[in-house]
Amino acid sequence: MNSMRTASITRDPGPVVLDGIRAPTLAALRSALAALGAEVMPIVADLSLGAWRSHQAACEFCIQLGLGSPLRAQPVPKATTTGAAPPSHGDLVGIRIDAESRGDRMLLDALDLATRVVAAAGDGPARTFLVFTPRYGLAWEAENSAFLRFLAQGLRGSAHRLLLVAAGPEDPILPAGLSADWGTAGDTAPAAASKSLLGLVPGIVEPDVAAALDAAPLRDAGLLLPLAGGCLLVAPECRRPPSQVSRLEYDKLARAARPFDWLEGYAQVCGNNFYVDPAFLSAAAKQRVAEGGTGIALRLLERAVACASSPMDQGVFLAQLQGQRITLLRYQELAAAPDPSPAIWPGLRAILLESKAWGLTMLNEAERARAYFLEARRLLEANRYNREYLYLLNISALNELKLGDAAGALALEQEIEATLAQQGRHDWHLEFINSVNLARLYRRSRHFDEAEVYYRRAFATTLGIRTENDTLYLNVYLARLHMERGWAAEAFIDWLRTALHWVSNSVPEALGGRLAGAILNRKLAPGEALPEAISAALLALLQESAQAAGRPAVQAALAGDFDTLPAPVFARSDRSAEDRPPQAAACAIGAPGWSILTADTPAPEQFRGPNYRRLRACLYALLQALAPVPELANRDAILVDDRLGHEMAQTRAELLDTCVRLAVPRMIFDGEVTELDAAARARLEDEAQVRLGSGVARVDFDGPAAVVTFKRYRPPLTLPAEESAILRLLQDRDSPVALAHLSQETPPDQVRRLVRALERARVLNLSIPENAHVPQRLVSNRL
Repeated sequence: MNSMRTASITRDPGPVVLDGIRAPTLAALRSALAALGAEVMPIVADLSLGAWRSHQAACEFCIQLGLGSPLRAQPVPKATTTGAAPPSHGDLVGIRIDAESRGDRMLLDALDLATRVVAAAGDGPARTFLVFTPRYGLAWEAENSAFLRFLAQGLRGSAHRLLLVAAGPEDPILPAGLSADWGTAGDTAPAAASKSLLGLVPGIVEPDVAAALDAAPLRDAGLLLPLAGGCLLVAPECRRPPSQVSRLEYDKLARAARPFDWLEGYAQVCGNNFYVDPAFLSAAAKQRVAEGGTGIALRLLERAVACASSPMDQGVFLAQLQGQRITLLRYQELAAAPDPSPAIWPGLRAILLESKAWGLTMLNEAERARAYFLEARRLLEANRYNREYLYLLNISALNELKLGDAAGALALEQEIEATLAQQGRHDWHLEFINSVNLARLYRRSRHFDEAEVYYRRAFATTLGIRTENDTLYLNVYLARLHMERGWAAEAFIDWLRTALHWVSNSVPEALGGRLAGAILNRKLAPGEALPEAISAALLALLQESAQAAGRPAVQAALAGDFDTLPAPVFARSDRSAEDRPPQAAACAIGAPGWSILTADTPAPEQFRGPNYRRLRACLYALLQALAPVPELANRDAILVDDRLGHEMAQTRAELLDTCVRLAVPRMIFDGEVTELDAAARARLEDEAQVRLGSGVARVDFDGPAAVVTFKRYRPPLTLPAEESAILRLLQDRDSPVALAHLSQETPPDQVRRLVRALERARVLNLSIPENAHVPQRLVSNRL
């Protein structure tokens, strides 16, 4: 799924209230729809038997809207034994580190899918979207409730309707943030006695599934509702409680469902142990995780562990399960896992001991955890350079800290650092987490210089490829550090950058829990809206740091009534560029430590909440106090540019880079005005220094093609021959003009376009040198 598309749904922090209808039978559903005047075929998602497909509600809507399934269609291998080595724990930890930095993927994907559905519905005929709620005590999956919440807000004000459907006699239990006004009970005719396998399928039935399971009996009995795309809705009266269905029926379903791995996985979970293929369930779980269905993956893995045929196989599946529990912060379940068998491979046993100890550490049972950590270290210490061993030392250090031994924790982290320094290659994920932990330990002991060095070293692993969360993380860490050092002026600028990145964040709800805690200096309270809590905290921190910095103009701006002051929308420049002309930014404005761009076209509002609006109003007042120039007056939209995964421009030279890259015609930095017409920008671009991208780990040449490997996040990129030739010609500090002279076959204009394309792909960095010829500047009153 493309979770990075521009979101066009404005979200609110409060609960979403939906209309609900009761329909215990298909006849009752038809009657209810007729009463609502729903003339167009409804779009239906059926969660009555729970969700067994990742993002099931969204997928079923997309299929009926002709969008196809948004999930990756990869076959799950069929195997009756694992036949594979235990999973690389180090690789899994690295994946988790990157996942946390990207933000809550479930929310990002749910918003992306809701945006697609809203766009597909568009201004066409009024559509009725129906969602059958889970029955028989079955739980909601988080991705489905998030999707419905976003979709409801996206359809708000349109002719389309989103309705919940209750097929049981009781009011369904709805997830937090969703509620419903239920209508009167419909037809209560007794349930049909049909035992068709089709009635066991969780969700709507797609045409190929219907063909494989023989839909004729239910169709002939009038117990199927035709839907768009050839899909079918099974009548609610055909949905039996899973506890009343024979396991043999699920075994039959598993055999018939073999072309559909998600359906076979569901049937194997519910069927007899004898027919369960644990290796298949393990592979299916990996696929569900790749799609975002982590709750489903847990159920598949729990069944695989229970049905494993040998201690070794059971250990492999349990390691996979424990990894997912770590990702989902299921610490109670981690700690409750059985001790691994002494008969299994020592490396695998160490991973299982570590994961159990991890849960105990996070549950503040550090003394119990220590014994497990020590045994795991004993099993792995034969290869002290192995990344599994180094990650084990890392989590062990946290446990030592919880035991009150800060010196012991520091020694373990320093051992990791020394080992990494001896290795011939970089382990970027381990360098990141090791540096962050060293920074925290030095900060704890008030060795502030060392702490700052390690914070910056940690985030150097993301330079040029930073996520929105990475940029927030570094600024928050620096702000907290500078506050503790008593560096009030620096801390204020740090918090200003943090707040600017926050209000321009495309999906603030997806902020990671660790980062939220770093901003709030506490845990988020149950039921508390994260964007509202973060916004209130940042407003208070701006006020506190400005007071400490003793800046009268800033303090005056912070004394305003932010409920009544204007609050322009802040947006990221790269997102606004998707639906704006090239010169979206009219002026770049900045001073040492910060910068913004003004925009002439209003940006769509991403999130709407009182604290969030107050923070935007506060920032607008602050910007006008820091840069009292007419270009900032009466603005509806302000853009924040992170310089392609680096950081917003903090110096005059960096802001000049931004203006040339984004074709901004005017720059005001620290009161100094520079006019930049197209010719001036072209001259500066020709003088730009071209280097390999900050986020590139290495470049390998395979014939005419260059394969670029990034330090983090991005998969390897194979470049076409023309762009690969640029990398072959590249020398340190080369400019596009120099590259054009080096190339005998490619015209200079084409070289410039290729270089800029490679910059956008994060393969190259371009920067204006300090001694570049800059157009005549007009100096205004200095601030």
